[in-house]
Amino acid sequence: MWKDKRMVELFVLLLLAVVLSGNFVCSLQMKNNLAFVKLFGIEQFMLISLSHCHLITEEMSPLNACPYHSIIHMSGLSNQYNCSDLTLHLILRDNEVPKVLILGAKRIYGNLIAQQLQISLPGQKRSFTHMHVNLESSYYYIGNNVLQKQVIATLFDNNERMLYVLRNITLSDGYFTLECISFYMQFISNGRLNFFELNTFRNIHPSNNERILWTEDPYHHKFYYVKKRTDNKIIIYSIPCEDIMQTLLDGKPGKPVQIFREANLRHLSVSRGVAIIDILDNGNVKQLIT
Repeated sequence: MWKDKRMVELFVLLLLAVVLSGNFVCSLQMKNNLAFVKLFGIEQFMLISLSHCHLITEEMSPLNACPYHSIIHMSGLSNQYNCSDLTLHLILRDNEVPKVLILGAKRIYGNLIAQQLQISLPGQKRSFTHMHVNLESSYYYIGNNVLQKQVIATLFDNNERMLYVLRNITLSDGYFTLECISFYMQFISNGRLNFFELNTFRNIHPSNNERILWTEDPYHHKFYYVKKRTDNKIIIYSIPCEDIMQTLLDGKPGKPVQIFREANLRHLSVSRGVAIIDILDNGNVKQLIT
């Protein structure tokens, strides 16, 4: 009982769903966790990451110099198909410990599939815990024939329990024919999930071809995307979740929230309005907090 209460308190303060790949660089002088403390005004928070098919839960404090996943390399050996293509979404429900929704594919056929996992709090003598992710045993398919290799982005609206799958149905390099499939996600007893297909939109506005790194802020009920301008500057935009169809169908632009000089952005996640950005620089992944 105490453990569940402690988890809810920590997650209410902060949960970041971060997918890291490549060689992650942590600078002891920068002390990334202290930046979190300054941004949020708290000294303890949870960091969730997915690395080499391992879901890592870490309770951070100002005494830590670097996140656990930045200094310990998880084994790449796994039965899970294509670990690098797994994606994370946070599931928030009233008076419940948050869960993680993991999307990926099985080795055979490669159709999009889901798995819901409980997030465990590290024990008193440990600052982290981790579990292996393997979707081969999952049977929660999303749609009848949605191939993961076609998927450009997935967005989850916690308030409405809506999952949006944006995919390129041409499978041609440099050419896009985008469509969006919307699903309602139903929670059933014993942790089971059902995905009910609602609509397929094939008239996606062409401006969305240039919008990348889609993600959501589950706490502030917003979607985010990244776009590169003609002057090579990178802009992060936000849109309210309820405006997603106007953006996809009419091309309605989001609100610019951050501008960067030219950089090779590889991942974006947002939690409580704070963005975690992974940038590839000379073969290393560097992390910005803004």
